[in-house]
Amino acid sequence: IEASLGLYPLEAEKINASNFSKLKSQIVENSNNIIAVGEIGLDGKYGKSPKLQEEIFIDLLKLAKDIDKPIIVHSRQAESKVLELLESNKMEKVIMHSFTGNKKIAAEVVNNNWFFSIPPAILSSKHFQFLVEITPIENLLTETDSPYQYTNHEPNKPYFVKYSIEMISKIKNESEKKISQQIFGNYKRIFHN
Repeated sequence: IEASLGLYPLEAEKINASNFSKLKSQIVENSNNIIAVGEIGLDGKYGKSPKLQEEIFIDLLKLAKDIDKPIIVHSRQAESKVLELLESNKMEKVIMHSFTGNKKIAAEVVNNNWFFSIPPAILSSKHFQFLVEITPIENLLTETDSPYQYTNHEPNKPYFVKYSIEMISKIKNESEKKISQQIFGNYKRIFHN
């Protein structure tokens, strides 16, 4: 088990300046013990203070670059703005967590050579199936987002990642073993290089 540290966008709306400063210090002080900064980003669905979310997101993007860590990005119903901020801050090590943006933005993510993390919801989601179709296998990761994103009508569990592997294998027409090995290699490349 490896950790990342970040600030979920809805929590970013609640944090005061002093506590945010402490959080940033914690991230820096633990930079040798974490593999990423995240989950960070913007939430346009439930967020009430988009400007504040953006300010904190930008601050954390800069911090991630300073400590040379990849970012795990939340972009719910704010995908265009997230893409704009990632590009304007010249981010390179990006994992789009459970991405639900449109096809045009998805193609831009692929063009930027960023990663998509695919949840078990791919079993029934045409959108996640599309992401796998357009993304080179070298830029795919898997996740569960446990316990969220129900799979087979039950809350996600860590071992459900096998469902993502099974579906990616079908879409890419490769063996599950080869897909598992490739995704593990992707994980090592993005988080440990």
